[in-house]
Amino acid sequence: MKRKALFFTASWCGPCQKVKSGYIAPLLNYLSDDESVEVIDVEQSYSLCKQYDVTRIPKLVLLQDDEVVYQTVGTDLPELQNLYNWLEGRRDDFN
Repeated sequence: MKRKALFFTASWCGPCQKVKSGYIAPLLNYLSDDESVEVIDVEQSYSLCKQYDVTRIPKLVLLQDDEVVYQTVGTDLPELQNLYNWLEGRRDDFN
């Protein structure tokens, strides 16, 4: 089972940078071989933004075997904790 998190951000977005440095960057040190996190600059990746319907940032999209299983927008800390739980295998889905 391959798991991937897509984090949509922009250099000018203060809340995005806070989430990126406080949650996303530390996470990169704890990923297994079948897990990944991609940090995507919305100004550089229009096609991905369109594909994942990114209209506000920061946006987090979680994929399992290339299927979207969860997405959230904003800086809600409990929601971001779901990313850690999901990648650590403590949570299989977000239903």
